[in-house]
Amino acid sequence: MKEIKEKKLRAMHTGERGLAELWEIELFLSGYQKQEEVANSLSLAGIAACLEVSVRDAIRKLVDHGEPYVSRIDKFKAPLKFDLKLTKALSDNKISYGEYIAHLLPVSSISHIISHLDALLGDNENSGAFLTVLGEIKEFKEESDPDMSREDLSEIDSYTSFGLTEFSFYPVSLPISDVSALLQDIEELLQRRHIIVHEASFCDLKSERFDSLIRSSRKLMLALYEIVEQILRPGEPRSPVHQSLREAKRSEFLRLEILVNYAEILQMLSSRGSERFSQIGSVLLGQERFLELVSLEANLRVALCRDYRNAARRSAESRVKIKLYKEHAIYLSELKNAIKASDPILL
Repeated sequence: MKEIKEKKLRAMHTGERGLAELWEIELFLSGYQKQEEVANSLSLAGIAACLEVSVRDAIRKLVDHGEPYVSRIDKFKAPLKFDLKLTKALSDNKISYGEYIAHLLPVSSISHIISHLDALLGDNENSGAFLTVLGEIKEFKEESDPDMSREDLSEIDSYTSFGLTEFSFYPVSLPISDVSALLQDIEELLQRRHIIVHEASFCDLKSERFDSLIRSSRKLMLALYEIVEQILRPGEPRSPVHQSLREAKRSEFLRLEILVNYAEILQMLSSRGSERFSQIGSVLLGQERFLELVSLEANLRVALCRDYRNAARRSAESRVKIKLYKEHAIYLSELKNAIKASDPILL
């Protein structure tokens, strides 16, 4: 009853409900009138939508990561429905399990958000795990790499960080000094969004309050991103420059493993006597040709790379090498097993 009365008070406009509010939006879009209430209200609804997307994406990442998070989805209070079409879509990789779970869960109130993330980060929906980590999360600091060149250092600022650290009219930082105040702002934002979207009741919001709501939203979204990244990928580099250096080192590590595998194969064959000499020659030739192939494929990928920055080209080269090295390592492992078994079919 109280909710209905409050709704009626908010709707005390002249004209037909819905049409009157649509006229206000038309005036705003046409520029005929400033319509600050409409502008603020539509902006708040958009901010709330951005927040919901951020929450769902955090849930998706955790569930798609696998254990222990995927086993905790039975802790959600919201019922999760599965049918034949869904099962087929999942098996065909048209959608991921995390995408489906995140889509189903309601995130229209702060209690929803806390409950879902408590379940994923703790043992149940009342674990308090989310609020604990929310109060402790700090900004990520990229570790320095001794192998970074001057060119690499000059390139770092040329890459975007997809809204995380670029210039903002509402800059925020971590850690969160007052978690309770932030959550109150988020709850107010989501409540206002509900009123705006479902009642077409535009709010008269002072600029100071508007600023507080958007800053709190940005801070929570940044915190969610950091929580997931620091849990799932602790210590992993984030900037393209640092990532490319990590990939190059990974590529070189796999190359050395390939050489070790070839050395082991040659040793195995040489221990079998002179009848294996022809096979030793074939292995040596195969090693040479494989490394040539890797070099040619890597050079081709670099040539096709449209980004001429050093890090982008290093990543393009390293990724194709990593792929080829991994696949060839599987083959060499099978070859070693065949030699050990002296299986003429496998050989």
